[in-house]
Amino acid sequence: MVAYRQTNKQVAFESFRYLHDLIMPAEEYSPLKELVLDSKLEVVRALADLCHSDRMTLANSLLRIFRFDKKEAELLSTLNRLEVEREEETSTLFRGASLSTTLMDVYMKSVCTDFLHSAIFPTVHK
Repeated sequence: MVAYRQTNKQVAFESFRYLHDLIMPAEEYSPLKELVLDSKLEVVRALADLCHSDRMTLANSLLRIFRFDKKEAELLSTLNRLEVEREEETSTLFRGASLSTTLMDVYMKSVCTDFLHSAIFPTVHK
């Protein structure tokens, strides 16, 4: 949806994206959660193929699911191993816009931001 507002004789356009979230009891999600958390990651790989344009949204959602069950290391290592096995040219390894690279980026930002801030803050603000 695109909306506009007039400010000081200028028209500013704003883009909005509305989502309808239906929250159900946790037990309703159990079968889906089991499929997603399966060690073969078949559902995750299928979602990666289907949701290529919404990779960031998918990565954030998957990371939340796997971190809740403390399985994020399994997710990251398996997807990275699969990407290494799939890649034929080592010079382009992890440079593509894949789910594994997006997941690594999101994970590092969520885990390392506080450390990075505390490590470089004194130097930057001298």
